[in-house]
Amino acid sequence: MSVKGQALNAKAGAIVKTHNGIYYIAGLSEWPGEYHGKMIEVTGTYRYINHSKKSTKKQQVTEIVGKQQFIDNAAYKIIKK
Repeated sequence: MSVKGQALNAKAGAIVKTHNGIYYIAGLSEWPGEYHGKMIEVTGTYRYINHSKKSTKKQQVTEIVGKQQFIDNAAYKIIKK
């Protein structure tokens, strides 16, 4: 799989923001400085996890709910718009 988008950092790690959604880069906690904020192309193996709501009414927590998309074994490069 290959996606093109903007390299950004999120609380859960490095992401690529595309017009089709957000993809987390497995194993990368943040983008190296030269990639952050740039348009990039990432190639790797696609997978996703469906997260269900787990918090209770007694305790408010921050959690990921819904589909979280990943790219495993990612190779990436900066591209021009």
